[in-house]
Amino acid sequence: MIGKLSVLLAKKLVKNGNIQENEQEMYVYGFFMFLSHMFYLFVACIFGIVFNCFIESVIFYVLFQSIRRYAGGYHADTQNRCYVISTAIIAVALLAIRYMSDGSDNEIFILLQSLNFILLYFLVPVDNKNHRLEYWEKEKYGKKQE
Repeated sequence: MIGKLSVLLAKKLVKNGNIQENEQEMYVYGFFMFLSHMFYLFVACIFGIVFNCFIESVIFYVLFQSIRRYAGGYHADTQNRCYVISTAIIAVALLAIRYMSDGSDNEIFILLQSLNFILLYFLVPVDNKNHRLEYWEKEKYGKKQE
């Protein structure tokens, strides 16, 4: 979905003469990254509205993207799988923020944090073609290769 839209936008720029054809791939990547970030920000805001923690959802998203940029993480095999996993992570994190902020239902908060821990423990880091692990990382984390 986002990939196709990115290609379409870049082709339109080439067609209108705004960019050279040899620059098209770079623009596709730029559009893809921008639209992906906007999509996930939108998802975080929707969950923030639904869970009644809108400001927290925006703060979470900005911090989540900052950490993700430097820490890496799990890289899904397909774009659809990435959408589903990222949306689930955002939802679980915002649910945890929601229950943490009101001070009630500590059991639910503990359950959500446990779910987050289990997901992270088994999913990251993974050595794959999109993000290669160093030898010391493979030794330290004992992680599998794709």
